[in-house]
Amino acid sequence: MAVLQDSLTRRHAADCLIDPEAYRCAELAFGPHLARLAAELGVTTHVIAVWHDIHERITRA
Repeated sequence: MAVLQDSLTRRHAADCLIDPEAYRCAELAFGPHLARLAAELGVTTHVIAVWHDIHERITRA
């Protein structure tokens, strides 16, 4: 249960911290490089990876 809660918390945080339009603009400007995207958006690479995973799953659905 704690692992599930941690995962949900991380996903919620990533969704709150990253604006989809800002991510899109950063990815167009800098490509898919996690460290560069993280620096541009002011978050960690882990937050970028979590956010990307969430939105990739939504896109596939």
